[in-house]
Amino acid sequence: MTGVDADRTVEVFRALAHPVRCRMLTLIAGHDEVPRGELEESMGLPADTASYHLKILVTADVVQMRRSGRNAFYALRRDVLADLQDQLVAIALVRRDAGSRGRPSREAARARGSTAAGRSASS
Repeated sequence: MTGVDADRTVEVFRALAHPVRCRMLTLIAGHDEVPRGELEESMGLPADTASYHLKILVTADVVQMRRSGRNAFYALRRDVLADLQDQLVAIALVRRDAGSRGRPSREAARARGSTAAGRSASS
């Protein structure tokens, strides 16, 4: 995964990292598009709260907004979620270094040891 892909993935995860936004995505996923008012009503959210969370989802490009007059409609960007799924599968399939046999490298063990020592010294 390149740095750009990693940054993009983090942005999407941050957008998904809230229960209200996850519920919104589930609701939107069941339709081609959902009017903002229906989202607010179905979720029992005030307009400003719904707008705040929808803006985060739109900015992360997980949800697409379409305006028609004074109305806003939201649709799930299934392609973005499919790309995220592909990235997670690719990470899960990365093989460990055969020589490590699942053990951390010496550098990682040293770093972990110094972190543990730092924690016990600060206690």
